[in-house]
Amino acid sequence: MVWNDFCFDKEHPVYEMLTEEFVEALGNYTAERIKTYLQKHQGNITILEVGAGDGRLTHFLNDKLKACGLNPDQFKIVATDSGKFNIQASFPVEKLTYQEALQKHQPQMVLCSWMPIHQDWTKAFREKNSVQEYILIGEPEGGSCGDEWETWGIPTSPQEEAESKKNSRPPWEIDNFRRYDLEDIHKLQLARDDDFDDIENGESLSRSHTISFRRMTHS
Repeated sequence: MVWNDFCFDKEHPVYEMLTEEFVEALGNYTAERIKTYLQKHQGNITILEVGAGDGRLTHFLNDKLKACGLNPDQFKIVATDSGKFNIQASFPVEKLTYQEALQKHQPQMVLCSWMPIHQDWTKAFREKNSVQEYILIGEPEGGSCGDEWETWGIPTSPQEEAESKKNSRPPWEIDNFRRYDLEDIHKLQLARDDDFDDIENGESLSRSHTISFRRMTHS
């Protein structure tokens, strides 16, 4: 009951446990990607978190990126949220929809943790020319994040099945992106629907994953 009360608090819901180990691994990965993009991009790199809720992830990731040796003039990371679910901000969060946030900040990287189920925001990410990579955190195929077809390429209707057979490629590949499952980060994840005892005993991994989608013009 204590675990449920903690995770399902209406004002501060917890979907992904931001453990020190998870944030460190995500920060190390993001820092390396920033360094890659800095070689090809004039000015600093903008990392945009959409659907950021209380802003906690952006706050701690920002600290980690600085600890990785990145200077403030090399990157900025911004938390945004539409406010639709009335989540109380613990750290600075700009009240913007993901569409407004993409337009305002023109990010090179987008971060989205636990995209709402049956919704897909990734098409908008890919359509924004500035975006070179987006990172999704949460339950992928068959889980409770995003849209089965548009986000994960799994057909759930006759029309999507026909589209899948016609193209033989998921939507992100058609849009010239490549998927990378970040298994080293996945091993450190813990989400609210997981069986904590099984994970602690090494009997299973989290149902939540961290997956990167990169525009194929970049490494």
